[in-house]
Amino acid sequence: MRIYLPLTVSELSELQLYSRFAWAGNDDFCQLWGIDFQDGEQAEDMAMSMAAMACLEKAGEAYPGRIVAALDADASELITNSDPGVFEVKTGFDWRRMVSLHVDSREDLELCRQVRNLVSPQLAALWCRGRFSGEGEEETPEWELWEALAAQPLSWYDQSELDYLRRSLPVL
Repeated sequence: MRIYLPLTVSELSELQLYSRFAWAGNDDFCQLWGIDFQDGEQAEDMAMSMAAMACLEKAGEAYPGRIVAALDADASELITNSDPGVFEVKTGFDWRRMVSLHVDSREDLELCRQVRNLVSPQLAALWCRGRFSGEGEEETPEWELWEALAAQPLSWYDQSELDYLRRSLPVL
């Protein structure tokens, strides 16, 4: 199964690829977000987007952008979570298993900063898991910025570009 791990810049230098949680476009995830499970591309895109938005849970991150690693994992490497499409990761993965890395473009870093300043890490954690209070959240400035950032596509890098990103992301 393809999973998406939200990362910080400092985690790019760790010995293993690890994030406590991973997102996957499975059947439950698709049902939560109103996606046709047969549309694998849309399910994967939404799972990557929500993993990217989970980067906002990490308060105090010096790099404002979002970073997501994609890799294929076996279900035995994950623990089912109560949130649809969100899994706890049992252990780190070898970096060679990474299929691709996705990061914000320079043009989107200011929007990332704005969302980080306006949306609390706790609220980010709820929203990227599909948990909404239902009390007019979609009408707030926080939600509008969140939605604008979630709609921004991430730049795609393959495994061979990992060292380049490790050197360049902190200074972008």
